[in-house]
Formats: sequence, structure tokens, C-alpha cells
Amino acid sequence: MLNNQNQIGIDVETIPTEDCKKCGSKYYDTVSEIHRLSQLDPRNPTQQDQLVIVPVYLCHKCGWRYGDKSTPPNPDRNGESNMRILGGIMGDADE
Repeated sequence: MLNNQNQIGIDVETIPTEDCKKCGSKYYDTVSEIHRLSQLDPRNPTQQDQLVIVPVYLCHKCGWRYGDKSTPPNPDRNGESNMRILGGIMGDADE
């Protein structure tokens, strides 16, 4: 039996899901957005170039970025996975 308790002891089945604002799907893929923090940036406490990796949640069905206030992407993707969409942009190793 699955334990649906999170770290604060709430049964996740009793919490509403965050559905995609564009297509209504409740499933997301996690990808990473990479930012480069220059050693010259005054906000950089280490004064060395650094990569800052930020998790980003994309709708599995239509590719909408969770929390994006701009117009979401075209939903006419027939349920195509974001990983496939991103693979087409970034190049697939399988091809």
C-alpha cells in the first residue's frame, strides 16, 4: 500500500491538484533551467562563475510552463510529451 503522507503529515489525496491552465492536465515533467552567474556580478558572494540550476515544471500534455503568466504554448500537440518536444528542439540522441 502506498503511503500518501507528505513531510507535514497531510494525505495528498485530500489536496486539490494544480491543473494546467492551458489544457487542464494534472501531470507535469520536471526540467532544469540553467542560469550562469558571472564572477563579476555584485550579487555573487563567491566571486567565481557559477551555474544556478532551477527546476521548471512543464505540462506533460501541452508544454505550458507552470506559473508562466504569458500566453501558454499552442495546445494542439495531441498529448505529445514535453520530453519529445524538447528532444526535437535540443536534438535526440536516438535519431
